[in-house]
Amino acid sequence: MSTLIFQMSIRRSGTHVIGDWVEQQFAPPRKNILNVKYPLLEHKNNQATGHVKDGKFNCLIVSFESWPLETIDKVEERNHFERMFGRYDTVRYLISLRDPWNLFASRLKHGVRRLRHPADYLWTEYARAFIEKPHQAEYVLFHEFLSKVTRRRKLSKALGGTFDDANIDAVPRYGDGSSFDGQAYNGRGREMDVFGRWREYWDDESFRALFTDEVKALAKKIFGTDDPEKFEAKMKKKMRR
Repeated sequence: MSTLIFQMSIRRSGTHVIGDWVEQQFAPPRKNILNVKYPLLEHKNNQATGHVKDGKFNCLIVSFESWPLETIDKVEERNHFERMFGRYDTVRYLISLRDPWNLFASRLKHGVRRLRHPADYLWTEYARAFIEKPHQAEYVLFHEFLSKVTRRRKLSKALGGTFDDANIDAVPRYGDGSSFDGQAYNGRGREMDVFGRWREYWDDESFRALFTDEVKALAKKIFGTDDPEKFEAKMKKKMRR
């Protein structure tokens, strides 16, 4: 059975880590197409074309980074994506979200010159989706993906894969690896301080101003707290288990 997976996420939220892991849940031949630009999907020279032939892959993952979730509604035009990617037995959607404190810090570290309002880069839209679940999709929180093998098993099964956790600590080379550590932790990725990135920018008033009342309220509903220090302590304790 062949599976086509559309992955939606915000840049620097663990997209490549999750996508590479998902790819390994399926037997070869398999393919992970990164950072597809939706307006170019119909263009004959889009990066997706040339990689994809009907029936070529057991699993094809098509990743959209930092696109609004309405993109899903456009992608669901089956005739459209079948023309692009061929016919697949099963089509799945995967939406992932990272906590705001470390996501915003990683984006700044990776070279985003400035961050204004969270809506500018979709965090609030994605966060509301995790509460309201408007799409038929697998909703994956990055911190749970890293810390809970039971969550990864469940995700593998839901996507139709065969559980394989061998590359959970790999650091993908795409996107220069980690914003803070590059590929220095490849093979031991979960040792990275991914829950303490926020500390580098916390003394910056403009950084703290990003955490509006709306962001705090959404964070509390999804992550159980609106305090990055408490979230970091909780996650580091879980990662030591």
